Amino acid sequence: MKIEIEEKWKKEVENKNKEIEEKWKKEVDKMKEENDKMKPIFDEYEKEFEIQKKLEPIKKNFPQFSETRIITEEEYVKKLQEWINDNDFFSKMKKGFSAKRDGFNSQNWHKAVDGKGKTLVIIKTKQNFIFGEMIKGIEYLQSLHFGINGDFYLSSNLQPGWSNFGYSYNPPNGITYEQMKLKVI
Repeated sequence: MKIEIEEKWKKEVENKNKEIEEKWKKEVDKMKEENDKMKPIFDEYEKEFEIQKKLEPIKKNFPQFSETRIITEEEYVKKLQEWINDNDFFSKMKKGFSAKRDGFNSQNWHKAVDGKGKTLVIIKTKQNFIFGEMIKGIEYLQSLHFGINGDFYLSSNLQPGWSNFGYSYNPPNGITYEQMKLKVI
């Protein structure tokens, strides 16, 4: 009788352990599934945090670049300042247009920058190349071609464009003419 009770008890414990194990396995699987759903969100927050950390010295030393998503290195800002060589423009510069903020179309672009005087255009390609141009006045704003012979072109919705570097702008190492597609970000 004692052996029967022990066997019965042992079987009940095994069954209960299996039941608990299955329940916990389902809970763990559910948690993994929830974690997988949240991972892209956490990755995006981490990416944004890293960008903001990089931008701290820029925001402190160059507040006019505090909203930038393209110029994230202080050395780039210093190089721009050196190239522009116009301290008055550089110190008073404000973000006039952002495709993400203002919409991907040329009407919004013109509404934001026409008649504002000098305009610094900064573009980042899908390949993470950054380039730009200083537009000195309204007469240069009526074309979506930049540079001589259209080194690069932006369509009216500011989405796909094309490049033909080599006239005003040299292509980066490893990039040949008309190889890069442009995207405003």
